[in-house]
Amino acid sequence: MSKRTALKLALLAVAALVLAGCIQIREEITLKPGDHWEVLIGLTVPASTVELIGEDQLKSSETDWESQRLEYESKGVQARMEVKKQDNGDYLYSVTMAGQGWELLNETAFDSNATIRTLENQHILFELDPGTSDLSSLTQMGGSMTFVLRANKIYSSNGEVKGNTATWTNPTSVMRAEVGTAGGGAPIGLIIGLVALAVLVLLVVVVLLLYLRGRRLRQPPAPMPPAAPPSV
Repeated sequence: MSKRTALKLALLAVAALVLAGCIQIREEITLKPGDHWEVLIGLTVPASTVELIGEDQLKSSETDWESQRLEYESKGVQARMEVKKQDNGDYLYSVTMAGQGWELLNETAFDSNATIRTLENQHILFELDPGTSDLSSLTQMGGSMTFVLRANKIYSSNGEVKGNTATWTNPTSVMRAEVGTAGGGAPIGLIIGLVALAVLVLLVVVVLLLYLRGRRLRQPPAPMPPAAPPSV
């Protein structure tokens, strides 16, 4: 996690002051079809912590982010950060990163400490030991860490599963999940039914055309109009 933007931001001074217990971090990882992914990291630095370390110290982290962003983009990662100061004095950092490839995700978001790979059944295996991060002691000091994994389908996980998300709150052991990223296409039964319906409609149209053609062939020719009398 040492390279992850949000974990470098306000904690460079906070950690030195043993104020990690004041920090709230929420990280969301979304796995998409085609090995695409998106990372959203939200970090809240309370006003009480800002007063102790100083706003200048926090703002210097924005300069650090710019160099980190350029490094990310050189590897094909789209990255941006927003910093908002709330009315109560809290600072909210929001970092978004997006790219393609599980190896790049692992390197960018987890310093290559996670396991992210495609299994033979095309499921994606995700494993991460929170103890490998620089903030492994965050929860022990009263801080808050929420990790969310989102995919098209969660097949199994030791986190709290709701719909297409698995969530771990203040994790202390390895986080595991087996997920699917395939798009939500139409079920095969529905596809077969639609094809059968299309074939049936086509057959009805062909039969109707043949019937109308047969009727035209069976109809007697229209009588010839009477010849005009010869002119005198």
